[in-house]
Amino acid sequence: MPPASYEIWRGQRNRYFSEMSAADHIWFVTTGLLTLVLMFGIFWHAGYSRSRMIGVGIAFLVFTLGRHFMMMWTLGSCPRSQCRPTWRSPLFRVPDDGSSRMDPSRIDQGFVVINVIAQVYTVAIAVLTGGFASPAVPTLLLPTIISLLFLGPRPVARRLALINLGLIAAIGVLPASVCGDQLPGKHYTAALVVNLGWTLMVIHHIYGHIVTISHRASHAMGCMREHRLAEAEAQSARLQAIGAKVAHELKNPLSAIKGLCQLIGRNPASDRTAARLAVVDAEIARMETILREYLSFSRPLEDVRIEAIDLTAIGKDVVDVLAGRATQAGVSLTCSAEPAPFHVDSRRLREALINVVANAIEATGPGGEVRITCSAQAEHAAITVRDNGRGISADHLAKLGTSYFTTRVGGTGLGVVLAQGVVQQHGGRLRYDSTPGRGTTATLEFPQRLPLGERSTSPAA
Repeated sequence: MPPASYEIWRGQRNRYFSEMSAADHIWFVTTGLLTLVLMFGIFWHAGYSRSRMIGVGIAFLVFTLGRHFMMMWTLGSCPRSQCRPTWRSPLFRVPDDGSSRMDPSRIDQGFVVINVIAQVYTVAIAVLTGGFASPAVPTLLLPTIISLLFLGPRPVARRLALINLGLIAAIGVLPASVCGDQLPGKHYTAALVVNLGWTLMVIHHIYGHIVTISHRASHAMGCMREHRLAEAEAQSARLQAIGAKVAHELKNPLSAIKGLCQLIGRNPASDRTAARLAVVDAEIARMETILREYLSFSRPLEDVRIEAIDLTAIGKDVVDVLAGRATQAGVSLTCSAEPAPFHVDSRRLREALINVVANAIEATGPGGEVRITCSAQAEHAAITVRDNGRGISADHLAKLGTSYFTTRVGGTGLGVVLAQGVVQQHGGRLRYDSTPGRGTTATLEFPQRLPLGERSTSPAA
């Protein structure tokens, strides 16, 4: 599995593991408490030190609370308003829609901290109940076994194993007065069986969880891969169809240019030469527009390169680019002044916004207004393009985004398709609201912030 794919798979697996661990918190507390009660009974019957038994109970309470709060911290990136308590453990919350909004980096960090807490807990229990002669010795390697099962042969797993080995070795240098006495034979055997049984049960339980979540993560990866392949195939089919359409669209202006050039060549001094050259120039401009929009439409197959930028700066740049066209159309074109920092691909977004604003100018008559408004929050951004032009009927509004559907004479309809593809690659959507005779509002919504440098290869829809 390629490194990038493995990281995605591991992120999915970690999320499933955290959700399952949250649901099983009560199971761990109950079985651990039951094991502790049985151990208390055996040690009490053997006449063991009461103070050491109290110490064991305190150690168990500290470990349980530490694990609980670390699990809450690990799941803490799921907003409370978007999450619900799990049915097994109402103290923890998972996303309402079944997805995971947890921060993957927290999961690894939380697991490492919980594992170290477990190591200290198992060593403390062994020290309080006889050191290397304690019946709790089988549990000393339990944190290392779990970390190897979960993390695999990664450096962090080896570091955790070394920490565990160091803590176990520390038991050997402690004086006998610190470690306490060994239990008598029958009591030691009974306590050893209880500890060994609980250890094997925990290993079996966690191993079963890891196998289950690994299968779930692999299945999710397979579904994502199939979805991407289906999108790529659909995009390829659309490009083929549009390629044929482009060839057809270019055929007519080429024929017109050829005929006009032949006429000019026969009689270059004709009074109509200037008019014919103007038609040639217009037809060439039309061909350039068709080719530019086709190339822009095919470009969503390229990677998105995310960088920190100001959306308002892009909006003002688009205003500068289209100022001449707006002036010729008699349209006022403005952009909001409030800064809106966000993480997007500036080149692709500028391209998409030019198409949306150009359509708004075309739909707005002389004396009209087109205004660009940009806003950004921590995990949400929007660019709104409002015009007070002729508006779009409900029937036409439903067809927006369909290749080569346009209400503009000489248009291709690829501009909206391009803008949709760019926004979708950023995890957002392009939404149009319009009232005939009163104007149209186009909103480019970006609901998720992609990490800096992340590349998306999702084809445009």
